[in-house]
Amino acid sequence: MSKQVRTFIVSEIRNRLSVITLNRPLQLNAFFPPLIDEVLLEMTFWRKHVDKLSSVLIKGAGDKAFSAGGDVKFLLQAFKERNLGMISLQTQGEYSLVHRLETYSIPTVALVDGICMGTGGGIFQHSSFSVVSERAIFAMPETAIGIVPDSGVALPFGRLDHKLGVYLGLTGARLKGASIYHAGLSDFFVSSEYHEALETALESAETKEAVKGILKEFHEKSRDRQTPFSLEPHLSEIENSFSHSTVEQCMESLSQSSTQFARETKSTLEKMSPTALKATLRHINTPYKTLLECLSMDYRVIYRLCRSHDFIEGVSALLVDKDREPKWRPASLSEVTDEQIDSLFQRLPTEDEFEPIVER
Repeated sequence: MSKQVRTFIVSEIRNRLSVITLNRPLQLNAFFPPLIDEVLLEMTFWRKHVDKLSSVLIKGAGDKAFSAGGDVKFLLQAFKERNLGMISLQTQGEYSLVHRLETYSIPTVALVDGICMGTGGGIFQHSSFSVVSERAIFAMPETAIGIVPDSGVALPFGRLDHKLGVYLGLTGARLKGASIYHAGLSDFFVSSEYHEALETALESAETKEAVKGILKEFHEKSRDRQTPFSLEPHLSEIENSFSHSTVEQCMESLSQSSTQFARETKSTLEKMSPTALKATLRHINTPYKTLLECLSMDYRVIYRLCRSHDFIEGVSALLVDKDREPKWRPASLSEVTDEQIDSLFQRLPTEDEFEPIVER
């Protein structure tokens, strides 16, 4: 066994298992450029030993979070300093890491045992295998800060049954524990009491199929720990309300329902950035063929939205002023034009387009 404690990650090799522990627990293991660099460098090193490793396990330090996503306070400070290059550097790094996981020559396992949001969600969704525990909390709450669900999550969101992805993307609703698995957003559910034993078993796995078999075995052991799907009673209403082509139609459908769920959902949507809502619906409903295609569009939209009024206003209201009363511009859905949304999805100048970091 070898163990390296870096500045922001802990890296281990245990027989045929390599482990990356995201190690910023006080910041809920949020991603920022130095941490991203350390993970990418470690993965570059391990690629040279592909014949000796059967899987890479990614988890978060502490008892609260896998990762709460990108460090938005870091981004906000960069914007206030007019350091737009740093914003692009962080976004490119996050998306490159997600892309690296999908294309990596060694199978990857994301073990989520706490909060998983934003870029954490992208890592979770695009690892070879995704595992949640009863303590896992998954959400993509970007519309509350004026941007869209990114890091490639629009791709799986667009493929979920019952328009669950549209509902989750627009509202930022949280799923907990086994409900993440029931929604189709994780491959396995493994109770936290088995995590130590799971890691030990993975140390001796020889092949990707063996890794999958071990995960399935612990999933079956945990079956009696699974709770029912929290959204099961609302699936019909979600599908009926979020199958429309415009956010206004979704809101109208919710208005016509007399259920408490519909009222609460509509109230949530009314608090979100109107621009972000319309851009998110467009993004999730776009039939991307590959992760790289989705990440490239993520980059264009986020590049523009992170330089907008709503992002600064949303982050300030949530994390700085903490009054949770952002003043969006435009302030209503009717003021957001199709042309404004179209412009977010246009190609950037060639030198600004997303290119994954191949080696670091």
